[in-house]
Amino acid sequence: MEMGMKVRNGTPDFSAPSLCESCKLASIIRGQRFDEQIIKCVWLQRTIPFKVSECRTYHPSNQPWINEMEEMAWLLVSRSNGREIGFMRVKDMTDKDRNEHKIWPAPPGPR
Repeated sequence: MEMGMKVRNGTPDFSAPSLCESCKLASIIRGQRFDEQIIKCVWLQRTIPFKVSECRTYHPSNQPWINEMEEMAWLLVSRSNGREIGFMRVKDMTDKDRNEHKIWPAPPGPR
């Protein structure tokens, strides 16, 4: 009887840099020599002694958090009482505005 095997992600690329190098949750301390480095994961609250190829808490350092995007977002608001259409910052919204205008993030991928 022959059993089939399915390989999902294949062999990790050991020459690739650790995910921690580009993660917002990593605190990296480098020494003067090439091999002097300490990587601490803020999420796990521990030192990571190896190169990471996969991590569920990885967040790229070049991408803002959702609350950072909401802070800088402007909403186009149309008032039914005759005022002109204008822009409103999320932090300037009242509770009533927040209930009326929901922010729905777009799913990733092509549009």
